[in-house]
Amino acid sequence: MENVLYSINLAIHILAAILCVAGPFYQLRWVKLRGKLGYPLIYPFDKVVESVLSLQPRLCFTFIIILIITGFAFPLIHYGFHGEWREVSNLSLAIFSAKTILALIGLSI
Repeated sequence: MENVLYSINLAIHILAAILCVAGPFYQLRWVKLRGKLGYPLIYPFDKVVESVLSLQPRLCFTFIIILIITGFAFPLIHYGFHGEWREVSNLSLAIFSAKTILALIGLSI
């Protein structure tokens, strides 16, 4: 059961990372395509571009929150099945702490 939960969490984590990173690249393609069309303005196309560009930041923050939650779920899954935290070095704990602090600072901006 631990492996199943770990695999599901890993799949969600990877999908959220891919979707979060892919969004800005697709936005750039939309903007470049709109720039090539020039004038006159095509209102329906502009409306679609605006709706995509206004929705993407909310989606990206949602995926970042999913990444943080699933990232914290990895050690919690281990703790839930073994009753103890996995033995890690002090360097790993320092990196994990720095990553957590930077993620929280990034979300607060």
